[in-house]
Amino acid sequence: MPSEASNSARAQLEPGRAGVEVYTEDGAIDVDTSLSLDDRTTTRIVDEFVDTVERHRPHPLDVHRGLHLQRLLATAAEDMA
Repeated sequence: MPSEASNSARAQLEPGRAGVEVYTEDGAIDVDTSLSLDDRTTTRIVDEFVDTVERHRPHPLDVHRGLHLQRLLATAAEDMA
């Protein structure tokens, strides 16, 4: 199954929007986080991203952390079944 990810720290959308959309065989799942991100939080996210890229430093929330969380969720789902 193909996948795609995109990220934009500056988009000309009105009203502004922040969130995640996941498309599954059963349809789309949309989580809107617009109200939970203030300007200070957004600035910190962008600053950390730029620092990580410019200095080639790993970030604690990298692909390895994502894989770890995915495995935890899979284990929890199996335990609940």
